Amino acid sequence: MRLPLWKKLLFLTIPFALLFIALEIIFRLAGLQPASEFSTSPQAYFFVSDARLGWRNRAHGRYRYELIDSAPFNTTDSLGYRNGYGVAPSAQTPILLFIGDSAVFSGEVNDDATLPSEVAKKLKRKMNIHVLNGGVRGYNTVQSLRWMEQTLDRFPTVAMVIYISSPNDLVENLNPITRYPLRAPTVAWDAARRHLTQQEVDTLAAPDGQSFTPDAPNTLVRFTRWLREHSALAHHVALRLRRLFGTPAAFRKQITLETGATGPVDDGMPAWDEQRAWALQNGALDAMQRLLEQGHATCRQRGIHFAVTAFTRGEPATWYDDVQALADRAGLPFIDARPAFTDAPLSYAALRRDGLHDPHHGPKGTRTFAEAAAPFIEAMLQND
Repeated sequence: MRLPLWKKLLFLTIPFALLFIALEIIFRLAGLQPASEFSTSPQAYFFVSDARLGWRNRAHGRYRYELIDSAPFNTTDSLGYRNGYGVAPSAQTPILLFIGDSAVFSGEVNDDATLPSEVAKKLKRKMNIHVLNGGVRGYNTVQSLRWMEQTLDRFPTVAMVIYISSPNDLVENLNPITRYPLRAPTVAWDAARRHLTQQEVDTLAAPDGQSFTPDAPNTLVRFTRWLREHSALAHHVALRLRRLFGTPAAFRKQITLETGATGPVDDGMPAWDEQRAWALQNGALDAMQRLLEQGHATCRQRGIHFAVTAFTRGEPATWYDDVQALADRAGLPFIDARPAFTDAPLSYAALRRDGLHDPHHGPKGTRTFAEAAAPFIEAMLQND
Protein backbone atom coordinates (compact mmCIF):
# COMPACT_ATOMS: atom_id res chain seq x y z
CA MET A 1 0.00 0.00 0.00
CA ARG A 2 1.45 3.30 -1.10
CA LEU A 3 1.36 6.12 1.42
CA PRO A 4 0.01 9.52 0.36
CA LEU A 5 2.61 12.21 -0.27
CA TRP A 6 1.59 14.22 2.78
CA LYS A 7 2.17 11.22 5.03
CA LYS A 8 5.61 10.64 3.50
CA LEU A 9 6.51 14.24 4.15
CA LEU A 10 5.20 13.97 7.71
CA PHE A 11 7.27 10.87 8.46
CA LEU A 12 10.35 12.53 6.98
CA THR A 13 9.79 15.71 8.98
CA ILE A 14 9.32 14.11 12.39
CA PRO A 15 12.96 12.93 12.85
CA PHE A 16 14.31 16.35 11.83
CA ALA A 17 11.88 18.09 14.18
CA LEU A 18 12.92 15.83 17.07
CA LEU A 19 16.59 16.44 16.27
CA PHE A 20 15.97 20.20 16.18
CA ILE A 21 14.20 20.10 19.55
CA ALA A 22 16.98 18.00 21.09
CA LEU A 23 19.70 20.34 19.81
CA GLU A 24 17.71 23.38 20.97
CA ILE A 25 17.55 21.91 24.49
CA ILE A 26 21.30 21.18 24.43
CA PHE A 27 22.08 24.73 23.30
CA ARG A 28 19.88 26.22 26.03
CA LEU A 29 21.44 24.00 28.71
CA ALA A 30 24.88 25.17 27.49
CA GLY A 31 23.86 28.76 28.24
CA LEU A 32 23.32 29.87 24.63
CA GLN A 33 20.32 32.09 24.01
CA PRO A 34 18.33 33.34 21.01
CA ALA A 35 18.97 36.80 19.63
CA SER A 36 17.66 39.63 21.82
CA GLU A 37 17.34 42.96 20.00
CA PHE A 38 17.80 42.63 16.25
CA SER A 39 19.79 45.14 14.27
CA THR A 40 23.25 45.14 12.77
CA SER A 41 24.36 47.91 15.14
CA PRO A 42 22.95 49.88 18.07
CA GLN A 43 21.90 52.93 16.04
CA ALA A 44 18.95 51.03 14.55
CA TYR A 45 17.76 50.60 18.14
CA PHE A 46 18.98 53.67 20.04
CA PHE A 47 18.22 56.53 17.67
CA VAL A 48 15.15 58.74 17.96
CA SER A 49 14.47 61.75 15.75
CA ASP A 50 15.35 65.26 16.96
CA ALA A 51 14.54 68.51 15.16
CA ARG A 52 17.73 70.32 16.24
CA LEU A 53 20.18 67.43 16.52
CA GLY A 54 18.89 65.24 13.69
CA TRP A 55 18.76 62.32 16.11
CA ARG A 56 19.67 61.51 19.69
CA ASN A 57 19.81 58.51 22.01
CA ARG A 58 16.49 57.18 23.23
CA ALA A 59 15.83 57.34 26.97
CA HIS A 60 15.86 54.14 29.05
CA GLY A 61 17.43 52.17 26.20
CA ARG A 62 18.45 48.55 26.81
CA TYR A 63 20.25 46.73 24.01
CA ARG A 64 22.54 43.72 23.71
CA TYR A 65 24.99 44.16 20.83
CA GLU A 66 24.89 40.63 19.40
CA LEU A 67 27.29 41.31 16.52
CA ILE A 68 30.20 41.76 18.97
CA ASP A 69 31.75 38.54 20.26
CA SER A 70 31.13 39.32 23.94
CA ALA A 71 27.54 40.53 23.23
CA PRO A 72 27.99 43.68 25.40
CA PHE A 73 24.98 45.26 27.09
CA ASN A 74 24.25 48.94 26.33
CA THR A 75 21.88 51.08 28.39
CA THR A 76 20.91 54.74 28.55
CA ASP A 77 19.41 56.76 31.38
CA SER A 78 16.25 58.88 31.51
CA LEU A 79 17.92 61.62 29.44
CA GLY A 80 19.59 59.37 26.86
CA TYR A 81 23.15 59.42 28.28
CA ARG A 82 25.04 56.13 28.24
CA ASN A 83 25.03 54.62 31.70
CA GLY A 84 28.30 53.48 33.19
CA TYR A 85 30.80 53.69 36.00
CA GLY A 86 30.86 57.06 37.76
CA VAL A 87 27.65 58.44 36.24
CA ALA A 88 25.65 60.02 39.06
CA PRO A 89 25.51 63.78 38.39
CA SER A 90 24.42 65.94 41.29
CA ALA A 91 24.10 69.64 42.03
CA GLN A 92 27.31 69.62 44.09
CA THR A 93 29.81 67.32 42.36
CA PRO A 94 31.93 68.52 39.40
CA ILE A 95 31.25 66.73 36.12
CA LEU A 96 33.60 65.70 33.34
CA LEU A 97 31.63 65.51 30.09
CA PHE A 98 32.75 63.48 27.07
CA ILE A 99 31.17 64.34 23.71
CA GLY A 100 31.59 62.74 20.31
CA ASP A 101 30.31 59.80 18.32
CA SER A 102 30.53 56.01 18.60
CA ALA A 103 34.08 56.22 19.97
CA VAL A 104 32.63 57.89 23.08
CA PHE A 105 29.38 55.91 23.25
CA SER A 106 31.50 52.71 23.19
CA GLY A 107 28.70 50.34 22.23
CA GLU A 108 31.20 47.51 21.69
CA VAL A 109 31.79 47.12 25.44
CA ASN A 110 29.57 46.88 28.52
CA ASP A 111 28.39 50.00 30.36
CA ASP A 112 31.14 49.85 32.98
CA ALA A 113 33.91 49.45 30.35
CA THR A 114 33.15 52.41 28.08
CA LEU A 115 35.85 54.96 27.46
CA PRO A 116 34.29 57.50 29.89
CA SER A 117 33.75 54.73 32.47
CA GLU A 118 37.41 53.71 32.33
CA VAL A 119 38.47 57.35 32.77
CA ALA A 120 36.12 57.63 35.76
CA LYS A 121 37.78 54.61 37.39
CA LYS A 122 41.19 56.24 37.03
CA LEU A 123 40.07 59.62 38.36
CA LYS A 124 38.10 58.28 41.32
CA ARG A 125 41.31 57.31 43.06
CA LYS A 126 42.44 60.94 43.24
CA MET A 127 39.45 63.29 42.96
CA ASN A 128 35.71 63.60 43.50
CA ILE A 129 34.27 63.96 40.03
CA HIS A 130 31.48 62.34 38.02
CA VAL A 131 32.07 61.39 34.38
CA LEU A 132 29.18 61.71 31.94
CA ASN A 133 29.09 59.84 28.63
CA GLY A 134 27.57 62.24 26.07
CA GLY A 135 28.50 60.12 23.06
CA VAL A 136 25.93 59.47 20.33
CA ARG A 137 26.73 57.08 17.50
CA GLY A 138 27.16 58.80 14.15
CA TYR A 139 27.42 62.35 15.49
CA ASN A 140 29.41 64.93 13.59
CA THR A 141 31.06 67.91 15.31
CA VAL A 142 28.00 70.16 14.86
CA GLN A 143 25.75 67.67 16.62
CA SER A 144 28.28 67.00 19.40
CA LEU A 145 28.60 70.72 20.18
CA ARG A 146 24.83 71.24 20.18
CA TRP A 147 24.41 68.26 22.51
CA MET A 148 27.17 69.75 24.68
CA GLU A 149 25.26 73.05 24.94
CA GLN A 150 22.09 71.24 26.02
CA THR A 151 24.08 69.26 28.58
CA LEU A 152 25.74 72.39 30.02
CA ASP A 153 22.30 73.95 30.47
CA ARG A 154 21.08 70.79 32.16
CA PHE A 155 24.11 70.24 34.44
CA PRO A 156 25.61 73.53 35.71
CA THR A 157 28.44 71.75 37.57
CA VAL A 158 30.24 70.58 34.41
CA ALA A 159 33.89 71.48 34.98
CA MET A 160 35.48 70.10 31.82
CA VAL A 161 34.43 68.94 28.34
CA ILE A 162 36.48 66.58 26.18
CA TYR A 163 35.61 66.21 22.53
CA ILE A 164 36.85 63.03 20.84
CA SER A 165 36.91 63.34 17.07
CA SER A 166 36.69 60.39 14.67
CA PRO A 167 37.95 60.27 11.06
CA ASN A 168 34.44 60.39 9.61
CA ASP A 169 33.95 63.88 11.08
CA LEU A 170 36.00 65.27 8.22
CA VAL A 171 33.26 64.26 5.77
CA GLU A 172 30.16 64.25 7.93
CA ASN A 173 30.48 67.87 9.07
CA LEU A 174 29.80 68.82 5.43
CA ASN A 175 27.91 65.93 3.88
CA PRO A 176 24.14 66.41 4.30
CA ILE A 177 23.42 62.66 4.55
CA THR A 178 25.20 60.70 7.26
CA ARG A 179 23.00 57.91 8.62
CA TYR A 180 20.28 57.17 6.09
CA PRO A 181 17.40 57.96 6.46
CA LEU A 182 18.44 60.40 9.19
CA ARG A 183 19.73 63.85 8.35
CA ALA A 184 22.17 65.78 10.51
CA PRO A 185 22.74 69.52 10.86
CA THR A 186 25.90 70.34 8.93
CA VAL A 187 28.03 73.32 7.94
CA ALA A 188 29.21 74.96 4.73
CA TRP A 189 32.55 76.77 4.51
CA ASP A 190 32.91 79.91 2.39
CA ALA A 191 36.66 80.06 1.70
CA ALA A 192 36.54 83.54 0.16
CA ARG A 193 34.85 85.14 3.17
CA ARG A 194 36.20 82.57 5.66
CA HIS A 195 32.67 82.22 6.93
CA LEU A 196 30.96 79.18 8.43
CA THR A 197 27.23 78.66 7.82
CA GLN A 198 25.23 76.09 9.76
CA GLN A 199 22.66 74.17 7.76
CA GLU A 200 19.64 72.84 9.62
CA VAL A 201 17.79 69.56 9.19
CA ASP A 202 15.00 70.12 6.67
CA THR A 203 13.27 66.72 6.80
CA LEU A 204 13.05 64.42 9.80
CA ALA A 205 13.04 60.65 9.28
CA ALA A 206 10.28 60.35 11.90
CA PRO A 207 8.26 62.79 14.04
CA ASP A 208 10.38 64.56 16.65
CA GLY A 209 11.22 62.19 19.50
CA GLN A 210 10.09 59.07 17.66
CA SER A 211 12.07 56.01 16.58
CA PHE A 212 12.83 55.32 12.93
CA THR A 213 13.27 52.23 10.79
CA PRO A 214 16.16 52.30 8.28
CA ASP A 215 14.49 49.88 5.85
CA ALA A 216 11.47 47.59 5.89
CA PRO A 217 13.00 44.08 5.87
CA ASN A 218 11.91 41.67 3.15
CA THR A 219 10.06 38.43 3.86
CA LEU A 220 13.24 36.32 4.11
CA VAL A 221 14.85 38.75 6.58
CA ARG A 222 11.68 38.93 8.69
CA PHE A 223 11.45 35.11 8.86
CA THR A 224 15.11 34.59 9.78
CA ARG A 225 14.93 37.30 12.43
CA TRP A 226 11.82 35.69 13.93
CA LEU A 227 13.51 32.29 13.92
CA ARG A 228 16.70 33.60 15.52
CA GLU A 229 14.75 35.52 18.16
CA HIS A 230 13.01 32.29 19.21
CA SER A 231 15.70 29.65 18.72
CA ALA A 232 19.18 29.54 20.24
CA LEU A 233 20.12 26.82 17.74
CA ALA A 234 19.12 28.88 14.70
CA HIS A 235 20.73 32.03 16.06
CA HIS A 236 24.14 30.54 16.84
CA VAL A 237 24.27 28.43 13.68
CA ALA A 238 23.58 31.63 11.72
CA LEU A 239 26.40 33.42 13.56
CA ARG A 240 28.87 30.68 12.70
CA LEU A 241 27.79 30.55 9.07
CA ARG A 242 28.31 34.31 8.86
CA ARG A 243 31.79 33.88 10.31
CA LEU A 244 32.60 31.36 7.57
CA PHE A 245 30.91 32.95 4.56
CA GLY A 246 30.11 36.57 5.47
CA THR A 247 26.71 38.24 5.33
CA PRO A 248 24.50 36.99 2.45
CA ALA A 249 23.68 39.60 -0.19
CA ALA A 250 19.97 39.35 0.65
CA PHE A 251 20.68 40.84 4.07
CA ARG A 252 22.93 43.71 2.97
CA LYS A 253 21.42 47.19 2.72
CA GLN A 254 22.85 49.78 0.36
CA ILE A 255 22.47 53.55 0.38
CA THR A 256 23.43 56.29 -2.04
CA LEU A 257 24.95 59.49 -0.68
CA GLU A 258 24.47 62.88 -2.28
CA THR A 259 28.10 62.81 -3.39
CA GLY A 260 27.30 59.76 -5.51
CA ALA A 261 29.14 57.10 -3.48
CA THR A 262 27.30 53.98 -2.34
CA GLY A 263 27.87 51.66 0.57
CA PRO A 264 26.28 49.63 3.38
CA VAL A 265 24.28 51.52 6.01
CA ASP A 266 26.21 50.38 9.06
CA ASP A 267 29.81 50.50 7.81
CA GLY A 268 30.35 54.26 7.91
CA MET A 269 31.19 56.42 4.93
CA PRO A 270 31.86 54.45 1.73
CA ALA A 271 34.62 55.20 -0.80
CA TRP A 272 36.65 56.94 1.92
CA ASP A 273 39.41 58.30 -0.33
CA GLU A 274 36.85 59.92 -2.61
CA GLN A 275 34.87 61.29 0.31
CA ARG A 276 37.99 62.70 1.96
CA ALA A 277 39.12 64.42 -1.24
CA TRP A 278 35.65 65.91 -1.70
CA ALA A 279 35.60 67.19 1.91
CA LEU A 280 39.06 68.74 1.69
CA GLN A 281 38.10 70.56 -1.52
CA ASN A 282 35.11 72.01 0.30
CA GLY A 283 37.06 73.39 3.27
CA ALA A 284 36.55 70.60 5.80
CA LEU A 285 39.70 71.39 7.80
CA ASP A 286 38.94 75.12 8.07
CA ALA A 287 35.34 74.32 9.02
CA MET A 288 36.52 71.90 11.70
CA GLN A 289 38.89 74.46 13.19
CA ARG A 290 36.13 77.05 13.36
CA LEU A 291 33.78 74.57 15.06
CA LEU A 292 36.42 73.70 17.65
CA GLU A 293 36.97 77.40 18.33
CA GLN A 294 33.23 77.87 18.81
CA GLY A 295 33.06 74.96 21.26
CA HIS A 296 36.00 76.39 23.17
CA ALA A 297 34.36 79.83 23.32
CA THR A 298 31.08 78.36 24.62
CA CYS A 299 32.92 76.61 27.46
CA ARG A 300 35.19 79.56 28.23
CA GLN A 301 32.16 81.82 28.74
CA ARG A 302 31.00 79.44 31.46
CA GLY A 303 34.42 78.96 33.05
CA ILE A 304 34.68 75.37 31.77
CA HIS A 305 37.79 73.63 30.41
CA PHE A 306 37.55 72.40 26.82
CA ALA A 307 40.01 69.87 25.41
CA VAL A 308 40.25 67.89 22.20
CA THR A 309 41.60 64.50 21.19
CA ALA A 310 41.08 62.02 18.35
CA PHE A 311 40.25 58.34 18.13
CA THR A 312 43.30 56.10 17.80
CA ARG A 313 44.44 52.52 18.15
CA GLY A 314 48.06 53.54 17.76
CA GLU A 315 48.36 53.20 14.00
CA PRO A 316 49.63 56.10 11.89
CA ALA A 317 46.52 58.05 10.95
CA THR A 318 46.28 61.26 8.94
CA TRP A 319 43.14 62.38 10.73
CA TYR A 320 44.76 62.09 14.16
CA ASP A 321 47.60 64.34 12.98
CA ASP A 322 45.08 66.72 11.40
CA VAL A 323 43.12 67.11 14.64
CA GLN A 324 46.29 67.65 16.64
CA ALA A 325 47.37 70.37 14.19
CA LEU A 326 43.91 71.96 14.24
CA ALA A 327 43.93 72.03 18.05
CA ASP A 328 47.34 73.74 18.00
CA ARG A 329 46.13 76.32 15.49
CA ALA A 330 43.01 76.98 17.55
CA GLY A 331 45.00 77.20 20.82
CA LEU A 332 43.19 74.23 22.36
CA PRO A 333 44.60 71.60 24.74
CA PHE A 334 45.11 68.30 22.91
CA ILE A 335 45.20 64.95 24.71
CA ASP A 336 47.84 62.91 22.88
CA ALA A 337 46.81 59.33 23.64
CA ARG A 338 48.52 57.65 20.68
CA PRO A 339 51.89 56.97 22.41
CA ALA A 340 50.08 54.76 24.96
CA PHE A 341 48.98 52.33 22.23
CA THR A 342 52.20 50.34 21.98
CA ASP A 343 50.87 46.91 20.93
CA ALA A 344 49.46 45.79 17.59
CA PRO A 345 46.59 48.14 16.68
CA LEU A 346 44.03 45.35 16.22
CA SER A 347 44.67 44.14 19.76
CA TYR A 348 42.78 47.23 20.95
CA ALA A 349 39.80 46.63 18.65
CA ALA A 350 36.52 44.90 19.49
CA LEU A 351 36.13 41.39 18.06
CA ARG A 352 32.98 40.52 16.13
CA ARG A 353 31.23 37.17 16.07
CA ASP A 354 32.09 36.72 12.39
CA GLY A 355 35.79 36.67 13.32
CA LEU A 356 36.55 40.17 12.02
CA HIS A 357 37.79 43.10 14.08
CA ASP A 358 35.37 45.96 14.58
CA PRO A 359 36.95 49.39 13.97
CA HIS A 360 35.96 50.57 17.46
CA HIS A 361 37.74 49.98 20.77
CA GLY A 362 37.25 46.82 22.75
CA PRO A 363 37.93 46.72 26.53
CA LYS A 364 41.71 46.91 26.05
CA GLY A 365 41.32 49.99 23.87
CA THR A 366 39.12 51.91 26.28
CA ARG A 367 41.42 51.06 29.21
CA THR A 368 44.49 52.18 27.28
CA PHE A 369 42.91 55.49 26.33
CA ALA A 370 41.94 56.08 29.96
CA GLU A 371 45.50 55.41 31.12
CA ALA A 372 46.75 58.07 28.69
CA ALA A 373 44.01 60.65 29.28
CA ALA A 374 43.50 60.51 33.05
CA PRO A 375 46.81 62.25 34.06
CA PHE A 376 46.15 65.04 31.54
CA ILE A 377 42.59 65.56 32.85
CA GLU A 378 43.71 65.45 36.47
CA ALA A 379 46.39 68.08 35.85
CA MET A 380 43.97 70.45 34.11
CA LEU A 381 41.33 70.21 36.83
CA GLN A 382 43.81 70.54 39.69
CA ASN A 383 45.29 73.71 38.17
CA ASP A 384 42.04 75.61 38.81
